[in-house]
Amino acid sequence: LYDSDEESNEYYLSSACLENEPDKFFQFFRKNMVFENAKPNGAHHALSDLEKRGVIKAVITQNIDGLHQKAGSKHVIELHGASNRCYCTICGRVFTNGIITHNDIPYCDKCGSLVRPDVTLYGEALDGFSFAEARQEISEADVLIVVGVGGSFLGARAILDALTPYFGRQMQGIEVIYVGQNMSGAYISQLLKYIVDKRVYVNVIS
Repeated sequence: LYDSDEESNEYYLSSACLENEPDKFFQFFRKNMVFENAKPNGAHHALSDLEKRGVIKAVITQNIDGLHQKAGSKHVIELHGASNRCYCTICGRVFTNGIITHNDIPYCDKCGSLVRPDVTLYGEALDGFSFAEARQEISEADVLIVVGVGGSFLGARAILDALTPYFGRQMQGIEVIYVGQNMSGAYISQLLKYIVDKRVYVNVIS
């Protein structure tokens, strides 16, 4: 999907590209970041089911595909935003991503200003409200399950260490369970249900 040049990919998804070369930005975004036909897998449905059972209190995700919501999860904290939402850069009017897929460069039909996807681009800070909400959920968790992040089971400690500078004291004393990214959705689904059956005090999934 992406260009072989990683630096080029980062530029095409940057605030600088959006501002200076919006035609290239939206061309790249339409091709690589719009997931209209994507469907939730077994892991997404497992998380939704566990939320309905009152086991999971929140899903904290860096993904922008909206698949957790499609699977039925209600309390989803999107740290990087969502590609299926757009907004006017001036008046703030909200649009679906249809305005991106049907226009080379989308403009607001109310004020005529540029419309952009509601995602965090390279060169931008994470949304402060989502980050604060994630901190609060983590502070109330007994267990944090990390799903689909690269590494190994031994990497759970490294994941915790990597998150600590950002989430601070909220991460201290929380048990971290790691579920690898190379596992199938069906396998992750069964593993999550096993974990919850054995650890009924799980509060937060990430």
